[in-house]
Amino acid sequence: MADTFLSLDIDAVGIAAMIVTRVSKKSYVKKICRINYKDLPETQKPENLLDSALIYLEDHMDMASCSVATLLIPSSSVSFRNIELPFRSAKKIKQILPIEITSHLPVPEEKYISDFHILNSPYKKDQVPVFTASIIESVIENYIDALSQYGIKPKIITPKGYAAAICLLKKIPSITNFICLDLGLCENTITLVHHREPVFVRSFSALQYKAEEFADTVKQALLGFRQTTGSDTCFDLFITAGNGFKDLEKVYYALENLLDYQTRYQQSDDSSQHKPELKKINSTNLISALHPNKKTGPIFNFYKIKTESDPIFRKNIKAIATIIFLACILFASSRYNLHLEIADLNEKIDNNQAIVHSIYKTSFPEEKNIKHPFLQMQSLVKKAIKESNSAKKNEASFIKSNHKAARVMAALSDSIPRTIDMEISRFLLNRTTLVISGTTDNFKNVDRIKSFIEKADLFKQISINSASADKKTDQVLFKFTIQLQKGAL
Repeated sequence: MADTFLSLDIDAVGIAAMIVTRVSKKSYVKKICRINYKDLPETQKPENLLDSALIYLEDHMDMASCSVATLLIPSSSVSFRNIELPFRSAKKIKQILPIEITSHLPVPEEKYISDFHILNSPYKKDQVPVFTASIIESVIENYIDALSQYGIKPKIITPKGYAAAICLLKKIPSITNFICLDLGLCENTITLVHHREPVFVRSFSALQYKAEEFADTVKQALLGFRQTTGSDTCFDLFITAGNGFKDLEKVYYALENLLDYQTRYQQSDDSSQHKPELKKINSTNLISALHPNKKTGPIFNFYKIKTESDPIFRKNIKAIATIIFLACILFASSRYNLHLEIADLNEKIDNNQAIVHSIYKTSFPEEKNIKHPFLQMQSLVKKAIKESNSAKKNEASFIKSNHKAARVMAALSDSIPRTIDMEISRFLLNRTTLVISGTTDNFKNVDRIKSFIEKADLFKQISINSASADKKTDQVLFKFTIQLQKGAL
């Protein structure tokens, strides 16, 4: 299935646009259009030239077929910086990066957004090299807002010359060390790639720049890298330029001398000697492979950094607006349904009150003053129940107290074996104390009875108040005071 996206190359004098279709992992340029700001109609020159250029492009190509875009911006608008840190944690680097690079930014009072890549080839012991890129945040916001009017998300916003080097890495997997020389109408960009990692970017104006001067600038970049790292690595040279670029051949021949210069400083006995090559590559076809929805190596992407830092309500403003709208409809609907339910409930209450009034008049015909029939009926019913239960309450209290006494008598009877001849003549019980009097065969039985009673769970302590012989009946009279267990009754 075809996948279509928009590619915009923005420079100081205009915009070059391409509509690219991707089929079976290959990219095909369907339409190319270039508009210079000076060629815009006078009626289409608002303060923001980008908006005016997009209006022109919409009229000359099918931008509506694209929902995403790759945005190539001038390298001169980006501040590149190499820093060294004592750790590799991306989270920590993200936290301290603004502090590390603030003093090196061209306009410190502006708010910047930054992206970075951790390099894998340390040049100093215990130091982690980090390559950073920073740009004024309002510039990125302007790009995003301009394209959002056409329903297009620029999912990649990256410096053009740097992007060309990234696309070369993808296009030629065998190359390891090279210098990408991107030639444009307004600016030229040098990107130095070491061990397949971009480590240096420099841009300069293309106007009135001679081929020899360009070659000398590349040489100075190479010398700077060798002095910094102490490496004599040889770099292939790739020239990337669009169709019809003037003076391309002059630049090519000026750079040929740089190839000899590199091999001259290599060690002659180095078995890993590499003979550098010089090649020309069409930048239009190269950049068309940079798909906004595909992962493309260690690319600086300011769109991703910007959208990650935006508050969640800004990232999802359409979804949030839809949710609020639906919530308002739901709230209005629920209020209407609540009004209907309240009206229905009031009607039922009125009907119930009429029924209660009728029942009250039937049940209490002698009552004439009716204000609150339900409450009045409750009061009268409670009064009648109270009077009716008064006698029952007294009876229940009597039964309850007798029930307690029965429990004590049962516990007392169960504790004394039937083999002991014993008769109780007096039984006196209050809440905590039991006093009993009676007779038994002999004095020995008095002690036995006491010991048996003490074993019962209901009784706590037994005292023998008296034990004496009855001369008339030849029996022993005894009297016990028994303390009940707390809470036993």
